[in-house]
Amino acid sequence: MLLTEERCMSILFEAGSIAGLELKNRLVRSATAERMCDEDGRPEQAMIDLYADLARGGVGLIITGHAFVHDSGKAHSSMTGVHRDDLVPSLRALTEVVHQAGGSKRSGVVMQINHAGRKASEEVIGRTPVAPSPVPQVRGGPRSHELTEAEIEELVVAFGRAAGRAKEAGFDGVQLHGAHGYLINQFCSPASNWRRDRWGGSIARRLRFLEEAAAAVRDEVGGDYLLLIKLGI
Repeated sequence: MLLTEERCMSILFEAGSIAGLELKNRLVRSATAERMCDEDGRPEQAMIDLYADLARGGVGLIITGHAFVHDSGKAHSSMTGVHRDDLVPSLRALTEVVHQAGGSKRSGVVMQINHAGRKASEEVIGRTPVAPSPVPQVRGGPRSHELTEAEIEELVVAFGRAAGRAKEAGFDGVQLHGAHGYLINQFCSPASNWRRDRWGGSIARRLRFLEEAAAAVRDEVGGDYLLLIKLGI
């Protein structure tokens, strides 16, 4: 059955749910990097105010800008951090404001978690950026450090622990960032993943990092917690 334009518009403002998370409407604010955190990744007041305004404005589900899960994965300065336990209180201050600002039918808020991989800046992270393979970001550019098996497993764990911190901080879910050329996307793409071990080669092996990261999140937060994936191959 074809929906009329009027019906499509009315559906946007109807209540809905995703994996048990009740939403006051179908409006979703997609993740956009805020660059409103201090050097350690703690949200500054301007960022808290931004999300409070979105909640007061009636957005049903807010997905925050990407937060780095490991100190090697910071994409840019002023990026949100979820890589350390001591960041949880500052992140909780954000979720509490969003939930209160939404009124009786609160807005949901999901944290997008990410690792920049070869898109990280050496100036920002203080080391050579890491990647599945030492393939330059641009022709003639510097080569990244090729992740060892142990380093890959460390980053898988980092995604899980980051999700656990997000849950502890009051976020209603997490979204794995698997697009825009960041680490998960780098593993998925044959253009940036030239490995011939269990992490590369066939599409099934290239998708292993995403699958393992998602499994680590599930192990940390349980089966009922909202897990979204933003994926671009």
